[in-house]
Order: sequence, then structure tokens, then C-alpha cells
Amino acid sequence: MWPTIKILIALGLVGLALWASDRRFCLVGRFLSEKRSALDLAVVRIVIFGLLVGSQPHREFLAYANLDRVLLAPPFPLGHLMRFLLLSAGLANLAYGLMWIGGLCAAAGLFYRWTAPVATLAGLYLYTLPQLWGSVEHKNMHILTFAAILCLSPAADAFSLDKWRNKGQPPQPPLQRSLRYGLPVTAMIAIIALAYLFPGLWKVMNLGTAWFSAENMRRQAIQVLLQGPPTALQLWAIRQTTLLWLGSFFAIGFEVGFLFLVLSKKTRPLAVLAGLLFHSMTLLIMGISFVALMLAYVVFVDWTALVQRMGWVREEPSPECRRDPGTALRRGSAALVSAIFLMGVAHKVGAWPVACYPAFDAPPPASARVVEIEVTGSDGQRTTDDLTFDRSLGRIYGDNHWREMASLDKYGRMAPARARALIALWRKAHGVQQQVTVEFYDETLAFDDTQTVNPDDLRVAQRRYVGTLTY
Repeated sequence: MWPTIKILIALGLVGLALWASDRRFCLVGRFLSEKRSALDLAVVRIVIFGLLVGSQPHREFLAYANLDRVLLAPPFPLGHLMRFLLLSAGLANLAYGLMWIGGLCAAAGLFYRWTAPVATLAGLYLYTLPQLWGSVEHKNMHILTFAAILCLSPAADAFSLDKWRNKGQPPQPPLQRSLRYGLPVTAMIAIIALAYLFPGLWKVMNLGTAWFSAENMRRQAIQVLLQGPPTALQLWAIRQTTLLWLGSFFAIGFEVGFLFLVLSKKTRPLAVLAGLLFHSMTLLIMGISFVALMLAYVVFVDWTALVQRMGWVREEPSPECRRDPGTALRRGSAALVSAIFLMGVAHKVGAWPVACYPAFDAPPPASARVVEIEVTGSDGQRTTDDLTFDRSLGRIYGDNHWREMASLDKYGRMAPARARALIALWRKAHGVQQQVTVEFYDETLAFDDTQTVNPDDLRVAQRRYVGTLTY
């Protein structure tokens, strides 16, 4: 209850600041009534549906569709829906085909009224598959929410094959500004701002001044770098105390301040530059990739003003269009923004398809808990492997997903059916054909040296036998 009260107080202060800025500069009112052209929305349509079909390869969707259902650990609120969800390679292939055909047609504006929803629903099914096994990936979550908004929007009124086919209809100037084109973009900007705001607030609420230290930043980075081989730059960065200390202030300032910067067109370029810098640094230092979100920054660009300023079109600015955005677009956009707001307040990081983005607001642990296996083949040869940080399986299923799948339950146990499914995946990844006997051990690795990013170099503080399985 207390964390919720704290975040509500923080939101109250943010709301008070927004109210004051609106009274002084009318920022909120201007932002909500901002008008865009069909050209602006068409650029967003092309980029978002392009990201939908190209952000994740086919083989990754198939890898998750073929997993044993005993490994399922669905996120909130999908737990009760799993009995109705079909998981199969055939269905994944069908959905992938529909997503690609529908997505490319929607990007081109061909039969947009039908192809956009088909691509979005097929994409929702495919992008849900990786989230069902204990860990949620947030890097592509915005693609689905933006695609859903575009389905309700007149996003094919410019640069679309539909407009070219319907030559009999009177042409509508693509530079004509209207709220019906501005509202979808405004909703997308609000979603991005909320995605940054809540992680920043939760850091301050849960860690307070402890966040603003080089040691905290170093431990936060090490927790991520343990999942894969670090680069030379990453090893150098976690040893730079001043850089880490400055990064802690920049992270909070950016995440909380982003909302205020995007309200005004004058400060919006500064928000974009800060966002690109933030994600570039987290990618280089921590290996956290939000490239798809960086590409979605096209929503911040006033493409109409840009093409007019560059002299690419000669037509004079046309009068504003008075057509209403429509009830479905208004309600759909409001529902999505409200859902993301509520997830942020509730701190629902492990939710899908809307959630609070990762906040890194917990004190970095002094140890890591892993599952180690000792495998004895029928020929008597013994092999020891760190199942939790197995590199081969991490490359197939993603380090975060595999780490959660290969973990013990809260009682420090692993069900035999689950253990058997994990060993089947391990044998396939390592090409083991013979019968094996596997001993499971629960190990606690201590971070004695806070600059160590290799699990093999960590000291084993505790080791407990879990069980044996013959497969």
C-alpha cells in the first residue's frame, strides 16, 4: 500500500507541475489539440507497420511456439486465457504469413481498412509467444499499441495505394492539417512519455538517494551483463565512477523530464536528442536494445513543416480540416493511454500487452541464484554446465527468457516434468544424443568483486542438491 501512496503523491506533484505550466504557457491544451497532416500520419504508418513485420525474425517465433507447455509462466493478465490459446508451429507460420502480407499492404496503404487489423492481430499473437515463459520483453510492446491506434486512424489518406486506386474521389491535400490526423500522433507521444515517466518515478520512490551513486549503477549494469559476453567498452564503462555517477542523474532527469519536453514543439527536438542519447548509452554500456522505440521517434517530427521548409513542395499551407477524429479513435486512444497509465501506477512490469516499462528500482542483489547441472552420459563421461546462463540456449530464446525458464520455483524446487523439458532443450542445443543422468544443484553466486561480469568467475557462496533425472 505504501509504494502506491508514494507513487500517487509523485504523480500529484507531476500533475501540479503540468497544471502550472498549462496555466502559464497553455502547454497541455496545445498539446492535446495539436493538428497534423495526412503526410505526418502516413510516415508513422509506414514506419510502424514496417517495424511490425521486421522487428523479430521468424525462427524466434517458431522456437517459442514449439516449447513444451509445462514451461508456461504467462504474464498478467493472460493466466486464465492460456487454456484457449493454441501453440503450434503451423499456427505460428500462418500468423507470420498474415502479419507479413497484411503489414506490407498496410504500410503501402493497400486495402488498409482490412489489412491493418489483420496484421495487428497476427502480430499480437506472434509477439505474445515469447512473453509466455516467465519474462516479458518490452522493446517491441509499443509497436502493437501504435499499430492498434493506426487501425482506428485515417492513416491511409496520403502516400497510399488506396488513394491511387480511388482516382474518382476528390483528392485531399496531404499537407492539410486536422485533429483527425493529430490525435493518433498525440496518443503515441503520450504513450512514449508515460513509458519513460513511471520508471523514473519508481526509481526515486523505491531507491531514493541510493539510486544516485556509481556503485548502484555498476551493480545494475552487472546484473544485465552477466547474461552475455561483455564488450571491451562495457568492461571499461563499469569501472568509470564519474561516468556512472553522472549517468544516474541523467537517467532520472531524462525519464521524468521527457513528458514536459514533448509538450511544446520548441523543446520537442531536445527530448528527441536526449532519448536517442539515453538509448544509445544503455545499448553500448548495458546491452539493452530499444532500437524499435528509437525508430518510432518519427512521431515527434513535424514532417509537413519539414518538407515545406526544405522546399520539397511548392503548395501553400492549406486551411485546417474541421473533420472530427471519430468516436472509435478517441475512445481507443484514450483506453490505451489509460491502460498504460494504470499499469505504471500499479508497477506491473511483468504484464502484456501493456505494462510499466522496466524501472530498475530494486536494490541490486549481492548474489545471483543459478541452476547448475552435472550430466553423466551412458559412456560415463561427465559434463558440468551452468543451465541458467547457458550461452547456446540464451541465443535461441533470449537471455532473459531462458534465465526465467531455467529457474527454480519460490520453494527452491523444480517439478520433474519441467526439469525433463529443460534437459530436452539442453540436449538439442548441445547435440547430445545418448541417454544422460542429470543432477540439479541450486547455487548462490556471490558478487565479491563488483566489477566481475562473468558468472564463471563468481564465488559459489552456497550449493544445494535439488534432484536427479535420467533422460
